[in-house]
Amino acid sequence: MKIATLNLRHHSDRWEERFPLVVATLLNANADLVGLQEVSIKVGPKNQAQLIAEAVNMQSNQLPYRVYFTPTREATRDQEGIAILSRLPAESFESIALPGPWRVAQRITIRHEGRLLCFANTHLHHEPWRDESIRLPQAIALMDWIKALPCPCVISGDFNAEPDSATILNIKQSHRSSYESVHGSEPDLTYPTPLVVPTPAHTNTIDYLFYSPKALQVTACEKIGTQSAPHDPTLYPSDHYGLCADIVWL
Repeated sequence: MKIATLNLRHHSDRWEERFPLVVATLLNANADLVGLQEVSIKVGPKNQAQLIAEAVNMQSNQLPYRVYFTPTREATRDQEGIAILSRLPAESFESIALPGPWRVAQRITIRHEGRLLCFANTHLHHEPWRDESIRLPQAIALMDWIKALPCPCVISGDFNAEPDSATILNIKQSHRSSYESVHGSEPDLTYPTPLVVPTPAHTNTIDYLFYSPKALQVTACEKIGTQSAPHDPTLYPSDHYGLCADIVWL
């Protein structure tokens, strides 16, 4: 099973030009499950996840993606949310509000090779950048929600937290990072890409795919969205690089 995550940068920074690059990135990843963050609902009658899923479905001979969208808690907050794309039907779909400012998490339960698997997606708060007073409680709430399930889970998202932060170390008490498991360390950075001017304090690895090591094994994990448009070295699918992992049952 292939699982991916990507922060879309909502509809900012040349979205109409970036849209085909996002579609190409997901077509190339060919993931069964995708977690998307910063999904804008200001791009017309459909949200970004729906537009992306429709475009990928039209160009792929794989099972079509279904979209599971969760808006942020405040409808006016940037008018965005998070979304899961799944080629496998969900036996359940749930979401929760995380403690602190307006953040949410979502999860679906799917059946793969006869076994139940949870796939969760979230986007933790970005401020304060060096202070985990908001993100750590959000991570604890997320993990309590995940660990209450009787089945293993893969967790995707933009955690806005560096690898050595209390937030990420808390998650790693029960789950492992897919990229680190394969490569021995986290990637040098997942934010930003050349789409935006870097802010030095915010240049780091903040996007992850975590998995339950007691039931799952990662055989491959790579960054995605790493190619610029052929005609413009500053035009990337997003301001984040995504991740895609191959995960099998133990």
